Amino acid sequence: QIIDVSIPPNMHPSVQDAMQYVLSRSGYTLCPPSTVHVNILYTRPLPSAQYKLGPMSLRNTLQVLAGPAWQVKVNEVRRDVCFVLRPGYQLPETTKPAALDQPRYPARPHP
Repeated sequence: QIIDVSIPPNMHPSVQDAMQYVLSRSGYTLCPPSTVHVNILYTRPLPSAQYKLGPMSLRNTLQVLAGPAWQVKVNEVRRDVCFVLRPGYQLPETTKPAALDQPRYPARPHP
């Protein structure tokens, strides 16, 4: 399917919202987030440069929305679209704020 899509600017969509919008008339559905990784993808705000895409294939549109770290997986029997993290990509290590890394000393009594 070749599509040309314009996301309404007042929508302020997440990536998931944009994917659902793109799929809305395609006959396909978006898989629910099955991992923390996918949930992170879905909850990111859509970059403004991606509010207008096309003409391009539905698959390529979804790939652009997801970004290079993600692989589009389509199940033609169930007609659903899922995303998996490509090999070599991983979530960054969570880091504690610098203030938490400092040793804590008891407060000195005031003279």
